[in-house]
Amino acid sequence: MKVAELIAVLRNLDPAAEVVVAAYDGRRDVHHVLELRRDDVRASAMRELSFERPFDVDHGARLSEVDDDGPVSGVEIG
Repeated sequence: MKVAELIAVLRNLDPAAEVVVAAYDGRRDVHHVLELRRDDVRASAMRELSFERPFDVDHGARLSEVDDDGPVSGVEIG
């Protein structure tokens, strides 16, 4: 997802809604979320990792790693 795509998605949501990120504690029956703060959104360099199957099988998400010398420009949230 590119920043422009994220902005387009956000425009369709309630502007008064809280922004949160997932917080995992290892228990499968509980799903926690944390408040997203301005300092939690930052530009970062990264590189895509190779693996045998999609990281997120349901959505086909790619897995990347933050790397100061990485060739991919990204925005890290959370």
